[in-house]
Amino acid sequence: MTGWTADRQANVQADELLGQASRCAALRAARLSRRRFLGAAVGFAAAMGMVAASGRRVLAAEGPGGLLVLPRGRDVALVSPDGTEDRVIVSLQPGEFIADVTLSPDRTRVAFGFFTARTGDGPGGSDIVIAPVEAGTERTVVVPRDRPGMLLAAPQWSPDGSALVFEAVGLTTTGQAGVTIDWVAADGTGRRTIAQSARYPSFSPDGRVVISTRALPTGDALWEHPANGGMPREIVPEGQFLVLTHPRYSPNGAQIAFAGVADALPPLSPLSPLPSAPAAPASPKLLPAGLWSAAPVSPLALRGVLAHGFPAEPWVISAAGGDPRPLAQMAVDDAAVAWSPDGGWLAVSGASGLFMVNASDGSARRVAEVGSFGSIDWR
Repeated sequence: MTGWTADRQANVQADELLGQASRCAALRAARLSRRRFLGAAVGFAAAMGMVAASGRRVLAAEGPGGLLVLPRGRDVALVSPDGTEDRVIVSLQPGEFIADVTLSPDRTRVAFGFFTARTGDGPGGSDIVIAPVEAGTERTVVVPRDRPGMLLAAPQWSPDGSALVFEAVGLTTTGQAGVTIDWVAADGTGRRTIAQSARYPSFSPDGRVVISTRALPTGDALWEHPANGGMPREIVPEGQFLVLTHPRYSPNGAQIAFAGVADALPPLSPLSPLPSAPAAPASPKLLPAGLWSAAPVSPLALRGVLAHGFPAEPWVISAAGGDPRPLAQMAVDDAAVAWSPDGGWLAVSGASGLFMVNASDGSARRVAEVGSFGSIDWR
């Protein structure tokens, strides 16, 4: 079996799994992540080959320091902010994929969602894996999936490198949809749930709280949860954004950045029909033809399809709350964000490459043409 065939089979198996889960409203949030990510892996690998062959790379002028870690299909790449260093530190086999990645505070280890869907493995799923930066083949599964089809992904290190938070998406033992944010020590012990119906977790700089998103019928919301238990706090209410993903505190804890799609849909009831059926769109990428029919369509389902197709922009909000503001006028497909260690820059990565955005004036430069799909990190 060729690598391409194995990848395609893995994509089909992953789509079947997510198709089952998407029937549950609580798993609506999965619309942006694994199905699209895995479906893009083969084409993305081909694009990487073309870029490597051409030798083209767009370099930023002066910029920040540190290193970025990016998920690129079956690879984890370590990239310098100016684009001069770009090397693969983890490379997986056909049928395996990286679902989000994070770099430890001391830059010696990476943690990532490790998706597998080989023949005989059932529907497939992902585990949380840690690997040393300088020996990526030495991998340790710190959180194995506890049942078939579970997707464990979006890990983020605690500020002291002693623990991780991550999302768990799948069906419970009773067959109900389940989406949680969990905490675990870096050695795999002490796993516990921090938040229900939440995704894309990230620690505050002091490690005391965790931010995450919630997918609701009228749009995504941003919440903060005490890491050791306590009352959560809403930062961005539902209804302002159709999509809100990958929230990250600035290094000083004063701001939160995220990738967002501003919501232009009316707050209709999830069970009410659309007023009328518009003409079929020119691009099937955004709205499949089957959605545009005379039959009533749930606005909840419509929002899911729209979010799946629309690019996102980088946004910033005060950690205390208030009105979020767009940081830069750019739209990136499958966008993820990360702050520079000094807090002066924001990395935005997605299908169209890696961009450096000045946090003061919103000016942006592309530093790499090779895209990525999933959570990124910058240390």
